[in-house]
Amino acid sequence: GDPLEAAAGLGGSGGEGIRSDVAAAEADVSAARASLASERAAVLPPVGVGAFYESDAGIVVAGPMVMLQIPVWKQNQDGLAAARGELMTAEAELDATRGRAEVQAASLIGSLEAVTRAEGLLATSLESDAATALVAVEQAYTLGEADLNTALLLQARIIEGELGWYVARESMAETRIDVALAAEDAALLGSR
Repeated sequence: GDPLEAAAGLGGSGGEGIRSDVAAAEADVSAARASLASERAAVLPPVGVGAFYESDAGIVVAGPMVMLQIPVWKQNQDGLAAARGELMTAEAELDATRGRAEVQAASLIGSLEAVTRAEGLLATSLESDAATALVAVEQAYTLGEADLNTALLLQARIIEGELGWYVARESMAETRIDVALAAEDAALLGSR
């Protein structure tokens, strides 16, 4: 698919195109919420229910029994506070991860748009033009129209220009690969 379309979902959350780092941060928040729920359940002490039997001097007493730990309230305050802190930390990390994802997506989309515009300028190969120019410089030297220093300088400039063209094409390819990887493009990663 088009890398611009793939890059469009880089910063979002929820849905099918969610980034793995955002999904992991969301899972951490869910785990922290579950931990907080567990700690809240531990605020009340366990209640024991049973029966008792007692025999003393021929008198038998039996009945139901309820056991509570004293004090009944204000149990597990440390665990509850720690779980709240973990939830707040996980939520902050999720917000930061989403922010980083959105910034990366915007940056990559901007780079990809620039590459797409540059491709129009660099679409044609310079090999034949460079070869023609090098032959022209050689002919100018051979015919005595250019001295050795000028001919070598012109050849160096032609080769530097061609090298610049290849470097620009390489940069464009790297940007497209970065966008595809960031979008977790299944075709690029070899999975379907």
